[in-house]
Amino acid sequence: MPDNQYKGTTYDKSRNKWKARLRVDGMQRNLGYFDTQELAYAAIQAAKGSVPKPISVPKSIAQEPTTPENVQELITKSRKRSVVAQHNYLIEAPLALTLLEAKIFILMLRCLHKIDTKPQQIVISLEDLMGEKPGAMGGRNYDLLNAAIDNLMSVRLELPVVNRKKERHVISLVQGMRYDGTKGILVGMFSETAMPYLLHLAGEYTLGHVAELMSLSNVNTIRFYWLLKSWEFRSPITVTVEKLRNITTGKGTYTQFADYRSKVLKPSIAELNAKNFEIAYTENKKGRAVDSIEFTIKYHDQEDLGTSVSIEPTSITKQLTHGEQPTSLVDRVISRLRKLQLTEAQIKKVLQILNHDASQLEKLLKLTFPLLRDFETKSRHFDNLGASTLNLLKTNFPNLYQKTE
Repeated sequence: MPDNQYKGTTYDKSRNKWKARLRVDGMQRNLGYFDTQELAYAAIQAAKGSVPKPISVPKSIAQEPTTPENVQELITKSRKRSVVAQHNYLIEAPLALTLLEAKIFILMLRCLHKIDTKPQQIVISLEDLMGEKPGAMGGRNYDLLNAAIDNLMSVRLELPVVNRKKERHVISLVQGMRYDGTKGILVGMFSETAMPYLLHLAGEYTLGHVAELMSLSNVNTIRFYWLLKSWEFRSPITVTVEKLRNITTGKGTYTQFADYRSKVLKPSIAELNAKNFEIAYTENKKGRAVDSIEFTIKYHDQEDLGTSVSIEPTSITKQLTHGEQPTSLVDRVISRLRKLQLTEAQIKKVLQILNHDASQLEKLLKLTFPLLRDFETKSRHFDNLGASTLNLLKTNFPNLYQKTE
């Protein structure tokens, strides 16, 4: 039997795993079972709120990928996967990430394969992440990337054990990660304790479209994307404000609901509704304060829409500073006009006449936003939303007048 070098860890022969326990207020608290003693001890340290013992980086991460061809092969394989998944337990965990960290996580998910049983080496192209070519990383982006790697390496989450809801344990999200500037890649690996929440999904999981997720401009919107997709089958669903706030921005944040509404809830829902979602929500009051929110959620799958969003990465610095959305203008316009109930023939005509001109497409999105907002919030009644949209477009784009009849 392995030696017990760390207080609170014991080796369980029946499971062939290390058990982590912590005494709290005189009671023994079980933190779960882990494949290594170091991971069990890290869970104990994380539960105590102290800095966990560093986890050594596996040789497969520390070593350089063998050849440029091997790197390109891994990147090419991952790009073929347009859909990613994670367990609903992980989705509802209070995971505090930056926008960059959330997008690294999405691209790491894209590298997983359903036949994987243990953590595998993951290779992410910086071009997919931020549009950076090998050797072109600027100082600001370099600092952001290194901070993101450090934070992802330190993430610890307490989650219900998959298939054993009454048990909980602390997991590490990422086991190792490094940046290779010469090849323009990130090389990493998920931890073994995270794998059940990424692969052993047992029916309690949610799918996300990579390109759609990568096009979102705010980390709060990404959180709402996963959360509302996981709740869609339960729509309409009522959630307390406290629970929603804890999941999306963390416990103790935005103590005034008005701030949460204006800075998190409304912008996130608006951005999702400009994509393939149809989300409406009602605020329920208890006394004078908003106590809960009822969401009505509908998602139009990209295959049903007959179009896809392409990843068009831009500089991380621009994204964080200006909130730019790296997505195709044409796809955004198509999605917007469908929500405004134009027919496919009408949409095709609009795109032909505007000739895919970027300034004209941006103008269309700006003009139609108030119309979509009024319709979705039911603040204005429309006898025929499609006709109202066409009238607005004809007024502002005279060339459409004769050609959209």
